[in-house]
Amino acid sequence: MIDQAHPSLMESECKKLCKLIDCQKLSQDASSHAAQNDRLPMQMVVRVLYFEQLRLKSSFSGGHSGGGGEYCSFSQRITMPISGSGVPSSC
Repeated sequence: MIDQAHPSLMESECKKLCKLIDCQKLSQDASSHAAQNDRLPMQMVVRVLYFEQLRLKSSFSGGHSGGGGEYCSFSQRITMPISGSGVPSSC
């Protein structure tokens, strides 16, 4: 894998550099670009997608990881029946 922007960079060097990138600090645009970049090592793409999933989960849960009965995952909100008050019954 030879990068077009850095043609002298060897694949092993590219992997070492990718390990140094903190995926949690990538912007939304940078994460999207990295996830679609077929020149990045697969391990890097998986890390980017993992942290993007955590970011989405956090935004759907209101930014807190919750605890006890107050927290519902996004998938629970979609699949759980809604009570008369308009709130999912499991929440």
